Amino acid sequence: MKFENVLTKVRGLAAKADVSGTDFLAVQVNITGDDPGAFTLR
Repeated sequence: MKFENVLTKVRGLAAKADVSGTDFLAVQVNITGDDPGAFTLR
């Protein structure tokens, strides 16, 4: 899966999340497999 696909999927999931009443939110996404890594959304 390409990075753009992962980012699109994460954005879709984040759009559905109810974070009302939250002052700050950070999400870490860990990618496993042939090209592992991690990125953080703030």
